[in-house]
Amino acid sequence: MKNIRLLLTRVFAVALVISAASFILIIAFPAPNDAGREYTKFYVVGPEGDASDYPTEVSPGSTTSLAIGISNYETESHSYTLTAAWNDTVIETQTVRVEYNDEIRKNITIQAPTQPGMYRLNLNLYKSEVDVGHEPYRDLRLLVSVRE
Repeated sequence: MKNIRLLLTRVFAVALVISAASFILIIAFPAPNDAGREYTKFYVVGPEGDASDYPTEVSPGSTTSLAIGISNYETESHSYTLTAAWNDTVIETQTVRVEYNDEIRKNITIQAPTQPGMYRLNLNLYKSEVDVGHEPYRDLRLLVSVRE
């Protein structure tokens, strides 16, 4: 019985030492939040700064402003090309530079189509000007009603 207690005490002591060492290592060397993940966030925000309340209904020919957000977690700075298109007709192109681990919000002004109807506003983000016309790196599609 005494041998079993001694064995259990030693096993418990070793487990305690391993637990303490693990805890110290986790505190001393935390893993990065997005370890191994490289990505870009691309989003539209409304006037309140959240992903709602962006225009879903506009008058024919009117202009409206959209706030576009881009966050760069690609491990290096990038110059992105942003395009806005009603259905497939490009109406706006801008180049935006975003530093690594930074976020920007860019206001773009777009003019609504002159004919009433339902339109798809395509917002495309490319990693460079060369990519424009190819598959976008990130894209957003908003349905907008053009009404008189």
